[in-house]
Amino acid sequence: MLLKKSYFLQGGTDQQGRTRNFGHPLIADVCQQFYYSGKSNCLSILFPEEFKDRLPEPCLALVSACIQNCIHKYRTGFLVGCNFKGSTYGQVFLGMLKLIKQIRQNKYHSDRLTELLQDIATTGRMQSQPCEVDPEDLDLAVVLD
Repeated sequence: MLLKKSYFLQGGTDQQGRTRNFGHPLIADVCQQFYYSGKSNCLSILFPEEFKDRLPEPCLALVSACIQNCIHKYRTGFLVGCNFKGSTYGQVFLGMLKLIKQIRQNKYHSDRLTELLQDIATTGRMQSQPCEVDPEDLDLAVVLD
């Protein structure tokens, strides 16, 4: 069911009752964890200009292909062998890019996709920032006796 017509990519509907393509919260969460983790080797640190304003579309396509692979692996409720390789999932990745291209041909959905990519980047950058907190402000303490 989730794999049929890429249902797993949808995040319900927006305020106008229109489908939120690539809007499932898991997609944004995986993108933020992977691309904006704050680690020195994450892609948003290595390539800040490309990831500053919004998540690059190929990155969204790759995460979506990875999620499809996971759903496919567990489609029976049990782990079914399915290797995530370029030779196996390269076509899925290219298919995701074509879906994004289709969205870009529709002004309404293209604008929503741009907002989504910007939100992923903004939230990802905020989550990766070191948080300065004073434990006393939270009434936290240790006993060092």
